[in-house]
Amino acid sequence: MRRFLHSLVTVAKFECGDERYTWLNDVIAVGMGEQEGFNPTYTIFEIG
Repeated sequence: MRRFLHSLVTVAKFECGDERYTWLNDVIAVGMGEQEGFNPTYTIFEIG
């Protein structure tokens, strides 16, 4: 099986109903990562 490495970028939007985590609903976050095979790995950063 050939293995491919892909670069990934994402924007994360949270929708939390649990009151302990509703602060996440206002977070603006971006991420970058890699995917090798079926295993993506992301690093997420809060920017606002």
